[in-house]
Amino acid sequence: MIFVALLFALVAIAFIPLENEGDLDLRRQVAPRVSDYDHCITEGEVKTVSVSVEYGVSKGGRPEAIRVLESDDPCFDNAVIRSVKRWRYKPKMVDGQRVPHDLVRTSVTFDVGEAE
Repeated sequence: MIFVALLFALVAIAFIPLENEGDLDLRRQVAPRVSDYDHCITEGEVKTVSVSVEYGVSKGGRPEAIRVLESDDPCFDNAVIRSVKRWRYKPKMVDGQRVPHDLVRTSVTFDVGEAE
């Protein structure tokens, strides 16, 4: 879990693989940038927001064709899509050749609460 401190709130971000990620080797996972979702949070607000996405992984290990499957708050969708675009996987190999991987599903959860 990655924690991001804001001036007015504490945001904890959790990444949860949902499906088809077991045979992939995630090399770099980047948290959503605060600037991509800070406009979605009101001072003093406490809430949990989950965004589930589905995407493929190219031969080069880059997520592609990212789409939102389910979202508790559409305001966070672009932050998650931008974050997933920056993730990198070790390319999947079949018979010594790099191959794309289809339909990876992941959920990103934002826990927004009062800073203590």
